[in-house]
Amino acid sequence: MPQTEPPLLLTIQRAAQELSMSRSKVYTLIRDGKLKAFRFDGNIRVRHSDLVAFVNSQGEPVQPKSV
Repeated sequence: MPQTEPPLLLTIQRAAQELSMSRSKVYTLIRDGKLKAFRFDGNIRVRHSDLVAFVNSQGEPVQPKSV
């Protein structure tokens, strides 16, 4: 099955779904300057690339423990 490209601009709801968090948490991240967003046609949108950058900036990846 071919993989589809993610949308260029995400609604707050879609960004929240992608991050597995609430819409209010996404608004808080935007308000605190941790996640970039902008108004597009009167609505707040998040660029997919900014969402990826936010995730990549969050701490160190968890490494599985050796058995």
